[in-house]
Amino acid sequence: MLLKKRIIIVAILLTCISLAVGISIYMLHGEYRNETWTIPEQKQYEQTIKVVSDLDYPPFSFLDANGNPAGHDVELIYAIGEKLQMNIDLELMGWDKAMDAIKTGEADVILSIAYSSSRLDTVDYSVPISNEEYTVFGRDMAEFSLTELNKSSIAMMSSDSTAQAIIQNYQLDNNVFRCLNYLEAFVLWSANKCDYVIAPYSIGTAILQQYDLIDIAPYDKNIYNNIYAIATSKGNEALLAQIDEAIYQLGKSGHLEEMQHYWFVEYLDGESIKTVVKENRAMLAIIVLLVICSYSALLLMYEAKRNNALKKRFDSERQINSLKLQLETVLRGNSGGFCVWEIDSDRQARYLYVSESLLGLLGYKMDEMYGKKHLELMEIFQIEDLDEADREKLPRLQDGEDYSLRYTVKCKDGTRKWIAEHGKMMLDEKGIRKYYSFYQDITTFVENQNLMKEIADSLQQERARYHDALLYDSICSYDFDVTEGKLVEPIMYENEDLIEMMGMSLPVAYDVFFDQWQRKYKPKVLYGKIENQYCDAYIDAFNRGKHHIEFEYYIPAVKRYERKIVFLSQNEQNGHIIACTILKDMTFIRQAEEDERLALLQLTEAAEQIAKGNLDLDIECNVDGQIKILADSFRKTVVELKKRTEYINNLAYMDILTNTQNKTAYTNEVDKLEYRLATEKVVKFGVVMFDVNYLKEVNDIQGHEAGDMLIKVISDCIKDAFAPSTVYRIGGDEFVVITYEDEIDKMFTRVNMLENRIADYNRVNKNNFLYGVSVAVGYTEYQPADDMSYIDVFNRADNLMYENKKVKKQNLQRRI
Repeated sequence: MLLKKRIIIVAILLTCISLAVGISIYMLHGEYRNETWTIPEQKQYEQTIKVVSDLDYPPFSFLDANGNPAGHDVELIYAIGEKLQMNIDLELMGWDKAMDAIKTGEADVILSIAYSSSRLDTVDYSVPISNEEYTVFGRDMAEFSLTELNKSSIAMMSSDSTAQAIIQNYQLDNNVFRCLNYLEAFVLWSANKCDYVIAPYSIGTAILQQYDLIDIAPYDKNIYNNIYAIATSKGNEALLAQIDEAIYQLGKSGHLEEMQHYWFVEYLDGESIKTVVKENRAMLAIIVLLVICSYSALLLMYEAKRNNALKKRFDSERQINSLKLQLETVLRGNSGGFCVWEIDSDRQARYLYVSESLLGLLGYKMDEMYGKKHLELMEIFQIEDLDEADREKLPRLQDGEDYSLRYTVKCKDGTRKWIAEHGKMMLDEKGIRKYYSFYQDITTFVENQNLMKEIADSLQQERARYHDALLYDSICSYDFDVTEGKLVEPIMYENEDLIEMMGMSLPVAYDVFFDQWQRKYKPKVLYGKIENQYCDAYIDAFNRGKHHIEFEYYIPAVKRYERKIVFLSQNEQNGHIIACTILKDMTFIRQAEEDERLALLQLTEAAEQIAKGNLDLDIECNVDGQIKILADSFRKTVVELKKRTEYINNLAYMDILTNTQNKTAYTNEVDKLEYRLATEKVVKFGVVMFDVNYLKEVNDIQGHEAGDMLIKVISDCIKDAFAPSTVYRIGGDEFVVITYEDEIDKMFTRVNMLENRIADYNRVNKNNFLYGVSVAVGYTEYQPADDMSYIDVFNRADNLMYENKKVKKQNLQRRI
């Protein structure tokens, strides 16, 4: 009964959710841009522009299903005509005919033309309107590599200048089908006449959707970038200037971005949600009902199998918990590296896993040790100071048995470190011995032990100075007859119940009493030496003329340091040797010494960090006196060094004229980027190059002060357009911006923004400089499959910048 109620409730909820989703989608109707675009009704203006373009170049220009011109560039030229108050006489034709029309002067403007230096004698280009990425289309592109192009047949458009550049770059002349247009190239592929098609991403995607081509997809990386523009017939400077101004106005109003989003995003995505819902409402309702029925049936099956699933889950968790308990002792206390290794039947060792932290402990990186065998690693690390008995016991360990080792290894820098290794041996299901090992750096601990020994030696020499103080500041004193080996009166001046606490009574042999005291309190000797037979040792010392003996020990049970001073004398009545023993509590003194030692050690480590350039230190000192004064001095020094370092860094990495980063800062950033390329699997970045145009002419004619002002104006425009990216001045008139992550996709928008900033400045300050403010720009993105290092990306951006400089200088010469 309960199960039926659950099914009814779930069915009702699913029905409500489905209706809500359907209503919400339907409500979206009208909030998207109209999916179809038609040529607007034109007004009758005095002047008419003759425009030609390709009839089959979607989404730039093409004939739609009704035979009407459509596409991004078609909508753009009509918007330009409206801005300029000119009639647009548009004709779409074959690309070769369109190029002939612009060459002979039959047409004023040609659309959808890619930038090419070979066409500069035929046409004049407008400002860029889009940046087209070329890629490869084919089957099974998930496993595709660019190296396959040289051994495959390829189709591409013969009259596309960018396609010709790709043929030269990838040396594909011998295996290329040259087609009249890109549709023909995809038809060849559909007929299995070629392996791949090289085409602009947006054009290829539009053809795939328009003609319902299946089993073909684009490569996920672009292989070439080119700029698309509008061009006028050669020498038509006045019309070109008007078109550039109209494009600028459309970009400023956001109309250009709206067109680009529609034709390059919405159009390529196919039918919108509203159309699907509107045309398939009945089908959607049927699907919702089928979902409800299917879910109800699945719910019944789920309830039937639920108990079995829960039981399996419980058994699985119990097995996992059992394994966790096996590894618990191994994992406890780890503070260094970790590795898993095994010994096979031939007693040969091999590593199954070595953690990066373990290699870092010894100064190595993972890629330096990757693939090396056990014997190679042993030769590199040169293990020493390892007890042979410990080494031999490893193959004899029982399943689940722990082990501990201590030895020195050689680090990458040639120094040696003390390593403590502890772990557990466990047999796997095949009976192979696997060792789960953890490692700790105990070099400092060993060095501290040696330091403590030096301190002990020093204190031993100074012990005589404390003799008188011990006599008057003791915690306990007693006498015993060394000759008879018995305690004598008076007993325990300040601790007379000690004998009773030990469960003894007088008389008692001193050696028996002291052996039992040692077993109960387990003192650890720090300074001096305790003989096993105290009475014999004291008699021997007395006979050799040594009447004063002392040593120091630590009692863990009460956490106390004690110093024991023994004075030997002879009883004149019976000739027995009497030992007078005085105990001194040294805990406070030793703790103070330890606090001072730790404080000095912390200050030493702080000094080493400061020497390495690390100024982010928290220097604390809980010890009074000279050490605290030294710590305060350290703290003040770090604060001053931070201020001075920040000041020097600002001087070292800032270009004073432009207030941008200088070449030193640029070199540091490139070094960091090269390191990331060598160590990280995925690095996404782009490079933008800038070069100031006509700087030499301004310097020669207007003077170097004007030249500096020109550099300053351009640098301000670059910083404004490319914020928040960092701008570097790497030469007198050269600037670089390195973009990362999300900023890479905005490079084209940033370049347009820069051109707009410069245009705004020139309109207001057109007489400030000889030819106005102008800058050449080249930009590109890192391609992991093609670029070996950062310099490959830089050189490509640099070449594109110089091509841009040529175009701008030629345009200026035509206007002069």
